[in-house]
Amino acid sequence: MESIADFCDVRIFPQPDQVEQIRRCFSLSQNVVREILKISQPSDSEALLLDKSLLTLKKFQNRSHHHLSRLAWETIIGTLYQYRYYCRRVQQEKVCKSDLFFNKSISKSGVCCVLPKQKGEALLLNSILLLPSLGTIPLSSPWEHCFNQVTVLYIYQLGEQYRARVYSSWPFEKASPIQDKWLGLNLGKHKLVFLSDGRSFSFYHLLKRAKNQNILGERAKILKHYNEIFNRIDHPNLSGIILWRSQIPTVPPQSLSMMERCAFLLYLLEKAATAGVKVRVVSEIELQNRNDFEKAQAIRHAAGSQDIVDFRPLIESLQQNLRLGMRSESSCLKI
Repeated sequence: MESIADFCDVRIFPQPDQVEQIRRCFSLSQNVVREILKISQPSDSEALLLDKSLLTLKKFQNRSHHHLSRLAWETIIGTLYQYRYYCRRVQQEKVCKSDLFFNKSISKSGVCCVLPKQKGEALLLNSILLLPSLGTIPLSSPWEHCFNQVTVLYIYQLGEQYRARVYSSWPFEKASPIQDKWLGLNLGKHKLVFLSDGRSFSFYHLLKRAKNQNILGERAKILKHYNEIFNRIDHPNLSGIILWRSQIPTVPPQSLSMMERCAFLLYLLEKAATAGVKVRVVSEIELQNRNDFEKAQAIRHAAGSQDIVDFRPLIESLQQNLRLGMRSESSCLKI
C-alpha cells in the first residue's frame, strides 16, 4: 500500500467550513488512537488487532448514540485500519517505525478519512478533489491525470498545509499519449472528458447556483480553465477531433451539469475553428459495456463520420441553448 504506484500525495486548499469539519475529524482521530493504544500492542496478532479495533469502533458508536456523521464514522474506521496496518508493518520489519504514515500524522495530529461507497463517488480531477460529505477542494497545482476509482483518501495537516493522500485501484502512472492525428472525445460521467489516447480532463468550472445571475463575472475564470484543457489536448500534428452526435446538446440544458457540458463544447468548437483543427461527428458507435476510455476509442474508430465544414450553425445553436438554459435556471432561483 505504501509504494508510489499505489497512492499520490497532493496539497489541497479546503474552504473555512470544510476546515472546520476536517479539524473535528483530526480531534476524533486522535481520540481513537488513544483508545486503541490502551488495549493493544504492535505485537498483537492480526486477528486480535481486528477484534480490538471492532471493540473500539463499537465504543465510539455507543458514545455518539449512533449519530455519527458519515465523515466521522469513516475517520474512525480509517484510523483503526491505519493502526492495524502500522502494526503489521512493524511485525514484518519492512520499514522503520518513524517512516510510517501512522506515526507521522495520525498519532500526533490526526487524520480525516473518506471511504467512497461506490466507484466515482470520490474523484481526483486534474485541479480539484470531489469528495462525498466535504464537496469540492482545489489542489495546489494541476494533476496530470484523473482518477475515478479512489478507494480511500486521508486528509492530514503538515505545518500550515493541508494535504490529501489518495489511494486508488486506478493506476497512478502518468499517461503517455500517442500523438494521434485524430482524437476521439467522450464526455463521460462526473464532468470528465476522455480522449482516445488515454488522457482525461475535468471540464468542471465551478458554475455554482449562487453565481448564475452573475455569470459574466465568472467568464474569464471559466475560459482560462477551458483554454488550459484545449492547449493540453492540442498538439502540432493534430488534424482534428471526433465527437459523438448524441453528446452534443440539441435542447436548452436543464441542469448545471448539462450547462457545463454545453459551455465546454461551445468553447471547444470555437477554439478548434480558430486553431484550424477539424471536427468530425459520428452518429453510431458500437458499445458493449465499454468504460469511458474505450468509448473514446470507439468514437475515434467509428465508421461513417461526417466532417463539420461550417462551424457557425452548431456554435450558434449551442450559444442559444446555453442562454436559454441559464435564463431558465435564473428564473428558478427567483422563485
